[in-house]
Amino acid sequence: VEAMPMCAGSRLAPVGARGRDSWLSCRPLSSEPEPLAPSSAGAATVDAAIVSAAGQVSRDPGDRLAVGATLAGRYQLRRLLGRGGSGTVFEAHDQHLGTQVAIKLVHPGLAGAAQIEQLRLELLLARKVSHPAVCRVFDLGRHDHPDGPTWFISMELLEGETLAARLAQRGPLAVAELAPLVAQITAGLAAAHAVGVVHRDLTPANILLVTRHGRAQAVITDFGLAVDATAATSDRPTAGTPAYMAPEQVLGQPATAATDVFALGAVLFHAVTGTVPWQGASAAATARLRLDGPPPR
Repeated sequence: VEAMPMCAGSRLAPVGARGRDSWLSCRPLSSEPEPLAPSSAGAATVDAAIVSAAGQVSRDPGDRLAVGATLAGRYQLRRLLGRGGSGTVFEAHDQHLGTQVAIKLVHPGLAGAAQIEQLRLELLLARKVSHPAVCRVFDLGRHDHPDGPTWFISMELLEGETLAARLAQRGPLAVAELAPLVAQITAGLAAAHAVGVVHRDLTPANILLVTRHGRAQAVITDFGLAVDATAATSDRPTAGTPAYMAPEQVLGQPATAATDVFALGAVLFHAVTGTVPWQGASAAATARLRLDGPPPR
């Protein structure tokens, strides 16, 4: 951990540890939750080209597939929602079922065989969890295009803002507003833990606040770092967001349900005080504070 030069509000993901993050080791929280960089009138402006692990420049798939295009003979792209570090997200119409979904187009530079296999495993973990407080992931698909194949993920379409955005715009939440959200997040984590899934990266940026039936609903998103705690081995490289990581993550030890409970406590501290519980001069220093520093106040 100490060898990684990252900003304190970054996700720790060693180069090569995850297919979709193989070209960088520091992703600011402002680009999370994967994959949105929200915009009010179209996509957020980001560089449309990325550099793959092999050093090749790959164009954003959103440059070749625009609103109106149909993916795999099924999903008609209706609205550009945003662009992020690993892909472009559209609202789409599922012509087979007549429903609206979110479609994430994966950057071609992150679509090698090993990377797609890792993504497939991540989606299988996410699909094990079924709860209103957890974003539903539907499928991994491939669309053949003259410029090459485009891989995509279909998922539940959610309209709202992240808890991170809410805190940045309005500051700390009142207890009366926060209490029902905490209950919902806790229930979502319990559903994941019941099937052996540990999220490992619960942060305000990975909690989406939506409105359902006229009431606020917290939804946990982004299971990209999740592990199967019931597997014979659930070892994966040390990863997470330093300000919210549990001590065992910092020490490189296996993650358990307690790892997510610790992260939830850190999220609540942030939500109540308006500041992260630990803030060091670097990501490594931030991560070490929960081991060597005083309790946050």
